[in-house]
Amino acid sequence: MRVRKTQLAAILVVTTLALCAVGFQAAAQSQTNTPRPPFEYMQIKINVGDLEKSMEFYSTFFGYKEVMRTPVSPSGMINVVTTKNGKDFQDGLIFVHQQGKSAPKDPGALNTILFSVRDISGLIKRLEAAGHKIVSPPTETKNYASSVTSSAVIAYTLDPDGYSVEMVEWKP
Repeated sequence: MRVRKTQLAAILVVTTLALCAVGFQAAAQSQTNTPRPPFEYMQIKINVGDLEKSMEFYSTFFGYKEVMRTPVSPSGMINVVTTKNGKDFQDGLIFVHQQGKSAPKDPGALNTILFSVRDISGLIKRLEAAGHKIVSPPTETKNYASSVTSSAVIAYTLDPDGYSVEMVEWKP
């Protein structure tokens, strides 16, 4: 069987393009199919009595931005999604507000919301200046999380609904 040069060139081009496409597809697949952990923290929902006070507290002191607000349901419930980057739902806090009702005070419902912070002293000054009580002053703790760091400075405050908020500044 005799193959002309133009046929051979066409076969070579098609084969090269096919191999390139397979290579690009494999590269793209390896980037999108990277192994993921068996679970990831996505967001937490908390019941709030005063939606605007909670929004102000978490945005002012911890940098959360509103991403989405659901319309009021017939029962009067509103969900407001907030995240650090203000774009997606990763690492979010969702405020659940029932219009005309205060937040439920079930002591076992939520223990503490923990934030890693860079300047705990500065944050505490801002919280106190805004009228928020520090319920546990900054305390240095050795071996707080030995797999992460050797020590940390820890303090606690309460959010507008009385939820415990732990602030941790990691030390080298």
